[in-house]
Amino acid sequence: MPARRRPLLAPPAPRRSRSLQARLLTWLLLPLAIVLPLRAWVQYEQTVGQTNDAFDEGLADTALALADLVQWDDGVIRFALSTQTEHWLRTDQSDTVYIAVLGPDRRSVAGDAQLAHVLLERPSYGLFTRWMRRLAALPHQPATELRGVRFYDTSVRVQGAGTLQPVRLALKRVACGPVACEVRVAETLVKRERIENEVLQGTVGFFLLLVTIETLIIVLAVRMSFAPLRRLSDELAGRASDDLRPLPATGVPAELHPFIQATNGLFARVREASAAQQAFIADAAHQLRTPLTALRTEAELALLEQPPGAPTATLARIHAAAERASRLASQLLAQARSDAGAHGLSSPERVDLRQVAEQAAEDWVPQALREGVDLGFQLDPAPVTGHAYLLRELLGNLIHNALVYAPLAHERPEDTHITVRTARDKGECLLEVEDNGPGIPAPERERVLQRFQRGSHGTGSGLGLAIVRDIVSRHGGQLELLDGPGGRGLCVRVRLAAAG
Repeated sequence: MPARRRPLLAPPAPRRSRSLQARLLTWLLLPLAIVLPLRAWVQYEQTVGQTNDAFDEGLADTALALADLVQWDDGVIRFALSTQTEHWLRTDQSDTVYIAVLGPDRRSVAGDAQLAHVLLERPSYGLFTRWMRRLAALPHQPATELRGVRFYDTSVRVQGAGTLQPVRLALKRVACGPVACEVRVAETLVKRERIENEVLQGTVGFFLLLVTIETLIIVLAVRMSFAPLRRLSDELAGRASDDLRPLPATGVPAELHPFIQATNGLFARVREASAAQQAFIADAAHQLRTPLTALRTEAELALLEQPPGAPTATLARIHAAAERASRLASQLLAQARSDAGAHGLSSPERVDLRQVAEQAAEDWVPQALREGVDLGFQLDPAPVTGHAYLLRELLGNLIHNALVYAPLAHERPEDTHITVRTARDKGECLLEVEDNGPGIPAPERERVLQRFQRGSHGTGSGLGLAIVRDIVSRHGGQLELLDGPGGRGLCVRVRLAAAG
């Protein structure tokens, strides 16, 4: 055979799509992350601007008051400021106040001479704005003006230190005869920067609190909105593969109603297809039982009569094949009934496992006696709620398996011991079939519970234990495959809830 050519390019792995909840949170939180910082910026600028305006009002009042004290007397500029008033103007617990009067040639007439040499072209911004504008290298804006007083952010050289100190300066031009003089009042920025820092901290704190609260509200709202979808998902995930009951539409948002209707429609179609399939299997198995029973009976009669020259070995093989086919038909019919019970085609009833075992004794003890096998019963009352015919099929499969496989471990059939037990243990009822046969190795026990899977000693169809598992599952019970007495053989234990 020619070797298969590998594709040049492997198909790309499917990308894992983001959840709808993650997308919704992204689209809700992204605008929040953009709008809230902008809102905090605007709030900060408004608060700082109003605070600076209040300080500028005070500087303007001082500059206007000092301008009234400038007088022109026969070509001489006089500044009538008393020592007491100057002391009162300069007194400030936080900032240093500078006062100066400049003549027409901008020479100092009175006050602090260093104000005559400051630069008057620096912009007026808040602390945070100044930092951002320096970072972005934005162009300066002209100085502001209030009631004829112009304001500048500049620096004053500190006497004796030689360093520059940032100040807020108010300048008022006043007429000095035919010329103009200037009154300058400057104040350091200690109070302004302290308030700006407090406003900045308050704004950031409020912003973080607001972001946290709104994020929690959005996340909680989204989770609550998706709660019905999660409940539907959990319900579907927790269902058995054959649980096709319609999904409830109560308490579900209107947006999910089309999805629920479509899902329920799919369930209905699957139920119809499954019911048709089970009906076919049941009909086929039922139709096969009659001819197979007749064939087995004829083979038995032929073996009993044994006419001269009859092919005894051939008849024995025909009888064995007919018996296996009849058993397989019975198991298929039981499987179909079990699946039909899963879809609610029959109602559970109160059943005593002891009575089920007593009926099984009537069916299986004669066969055990013919084969020389010791089949015993230890029966106590064990009432449960379930389907009697399914429980009889369950026990029949377990006894049949024990009768087939347990003698394989012994040379003489009479050494084979099989015990059927029923008991009640608190809130549970137990049904056990125990034998001293070859047993099932622990690694194979999970596999033999699957359909058409046999153990290492198996020769049957592989349906017996699978049917037992399905029937136990229908009744909400638990199936255990354990070691037999003394660690030899097999003990199949079924746990079912006791009927009230």
